Amino acid sequence: MNSIGIKRVLVALDTEREAQSALQYAAEIAARLQVGLLGLFVEDEDLLALSDLPIARELAYAASNSQTLTRNTLERSLQHRAQRLRREMESVTTRWKVEGQLQILRGQVAQQLLANTQQEDLLILGRVVKQRVTQQFGRVTQTIWQQATCSLALMPTGSRLERPVVVLVEDTQTSMKALDLAIQLARADDYHLSVLIPNLPAAQQDTVEAHVLARLHAVAIPPHILRLRDNQAATVFEAVRQQRGRLFILPVMKKSLPEEAQ
Repeated sequence: MNSIGIKRVLVALDTEREAQSALQYAAEIAARLQVGLLGLFVEDEDLLALSDLPIARELAYAASNSQTLTRNTLERSLQHRAQRLRREMESVTTRWKVEGQLQILRGQVAQQLLANTQQEDLLILGRVVKQRVTQQFGRVTQTIWQQATCSLALMPTGSRLERPVVVLVEDTQTSMKALDLAIQLARADDYHLSVLIPNLPAAQQDTVEAHVLARLHAVAIPPHILRLRDNQAATVFEAVRQQRGRLFILPVMKKSLPEEAQ
């Protein structure tokens, strides 16, 4: 375990197209933190139940045709998917020289991810924000953020640790742990780090900013702090976009932070 108390990096693996970039991203973080990597692929129980319905159809991407989706075809697809993920895991862990393991789970996605995390973990979620006029936290992300006891990071699709790390900091012990994690991850990127402070009473924001400045000064990082005008998810994500953030670290959720889900 490193000085900031992270023992493992966990990454939730989603679609075929994005698994490779998600694993590469997570492996790079694990290498920086000098910890092991665990990939989590959840075979969605709800999707399997849907395949049992007589109206189930599988739509071909960018095509108008469809075919009947049965449990057997879906089970075979999941088996092939697991085999490809194991090969990807072996490839990225070899490249980044980290110990890695793939775990195949079955059930509801958020519940399975939560059940397999520990307080000393960093859980990375990708592809969690749908691009609409108003950006919101997805249901899975929202559930995990509400209930997780470990550190949580959101990553955009297909990115690497090239641009600023962005962290949301509230005046709590867990927020300061999130800040220390962000500082550690920003070390290899010339300390490109942006800090967001949620909309709190002015005196509380002043206190938070003073704590942040003290920590940044201790490691000689130029302060780049933004106070949010409100705590809506759209405002938070717009701030991350403006900072060109490529990794967004969240503390354990507090009631002053955004709670909407789609």
